[in-house]
Amino acid sequence: MLVSLARWGLFGCALIYALEAMAVPVPIEVPFVIQGQLIYSRPELFWVAVVTIWLASSAGNLLAFFLARRLGRGAVEALARRFRIAPERIDRTVDWFRRRGVLAVIVTRWINWGYGISLWAAGFSGAPAIPYLGTVLVNTFFWAWWWTWASLYATQGIVWLGLPPWAVAAPALLLALILLVVQRWLRKRL
Repeated sequence: MLVSLARWGLFGCALIYALEAMAVPVPIEVPFVIQGQLIYSRPELFWVAVVTIWLASSAGNLLAFFLARRLGRGAVEALARRFRIAPERIDRTVDWFRRRGVLAVIVTRWINWGYGISLWAAGFSGAPAIPYLGTVLVNTFFWAWWWTWASLYATQGIVWLGLPPWAVAAPALLLALILLVVQRWLRKRL
């Protein structure tokens, strides 16, 4: 898979990111490695990669939202059963989404807990499309930027930028700590 995806370059990575953004279980780590290699060999592709991933992930998010809106809760529950997601988990996520709105999508995008369910729940719960669209576009841009950095750093380092490793590692550790606190808070609330 790695070799065939590498032949497709950023376009192949974008397809995987779009599927992942729809909560389809795909090996998201594979495009990270390919993207990091591409950017390391051609630094001018950094922002091309960010925009490509941003657009692909946003498209996947929005497609999931509108499919759920069109197909309804029954279809989403049938799909969830195929992935062994309990109906109670869907109920908790829908309740949390209704109480927190698009904040649920923002938080779950970063901690990847309940992310797919929150996307689909936003669609069938009747969330307003325009605020959802704006939230997805802004949130996914920062997500794409962060993971493009992470893929580059994880595969080759950031030597070509002239930054010391702590310049990326320190914010990453801080973000991980913040997300851990948010995740524990969410578990207590749900």
